Formats: sequence, C-alpha cells, structure tokens
Amino acid sequence: GIRPAMPELFLEHELTVAAVGLILEESSGKRILSHRELYAAHNWRERRRSRLDKGPLLPDMWIVDKERPCAVEVELCQKSGRRYENLWEEYRRKLPRGGVLLYLTGWPRLKYTLLAQGRRQRLPNLYAASLQDFRAAREHCTFEGTVLNATLQIVRTAPIPPAPVMDKCADKFLVQFH
Repeated sequence: GIRPAMPELFLEHELTVAAVGLILEESSGKRILSHRELYAAHNWRERRRSRLDKGPLLPDMWIVDKERPCAVEVELCQKSGRRYENLWEEYRRKLPRGGVLLYLTGWPRLKYTLLAQGRRQRLPNLYAASLQDFRAAREHCTFEGTVLNATLQIVRTAPIPPAPVMDKCADKFLVQFH
C-alpha cells in the first residue's frame, strides 16, 4: 500500500542494496536475487510451526553460484551483539554447503566490529568489506574473512542466466529459509 512517510535510513538502505546488486550482477556475470525476489518466491501458504517461528530469513541479496553461493547483507547501522548472534546462528543452520555470508558496511570500523564478533562466534564463512572499499574497487573489492588471512573476491564467470531461471542452490536456499 501507500505509505504516508518512509524513514530516510530505510530509503537509503534500499537504494544502496539496489545499486550494489546492479554493480555485482553487471560486473560478476552472476545472477543476483534481491530480497524482494526471495520474498516473492517464498511459499507463504505454509503455516508457521509455532508463534515463535518468525518466518523466513531473507538476506538483502543472494548471489547465485553453484560452488560458492553468497548471502549479502548491506549494514548501514549496527545492531546489538545479541541480534547478530541470533541472526548468524540462523545463517549457520540455513546456508547451503560452501555458502558464505557477505557484509557490506556503512563505515569501515563496523566491518572490523562484525569480523571480531564473527571470530568470537567461530563463523568461518563470514566476510566483510566497507561500502567505501566497494565503491573504490567495484568488482575487484576484497572481502576480509573471520579466518586469519582469508579473503574473498567475487570474480566474473559465465554470462548471467535469464531472470526467471534459478539454479538448484537458490531453490535449496529458498526452501531452507522458511
């Protein structure tokens, strides 16, 4: 529906996610699924198991890749440590084999905060980069990992498949994330 007003930070987040998704899709050659596409593909007719079940866990973006699928979160403001702990525990359970969790942060210090907390939680598949680094390097941006000297770069592969096609990995992600 129509909203009377939209918080400025929400709008900034949505525009940033869209811009990052467009750059990643054009530069990497990989299919990028937006939060909205993941949300639309979810089977909402399934009932929740309990009142505590809050529904699916959907990242801001999903990078479709058979070897290394990626959930991408754009973090413009910091959450509480407890909230990250709960969120990452869910990601730990639901990411497919070989999957990684990427964070793009609104400021460089937040990147280091997330990496430190990821190390404390022993989350080896967490990588982070600042939006400042991403803007400067685009597709050559290097994400730092929680494991010592671990880095990740999203590299160009084959051309992007047509929009309606999702691979098995994305389908598995959608099934697991509800």
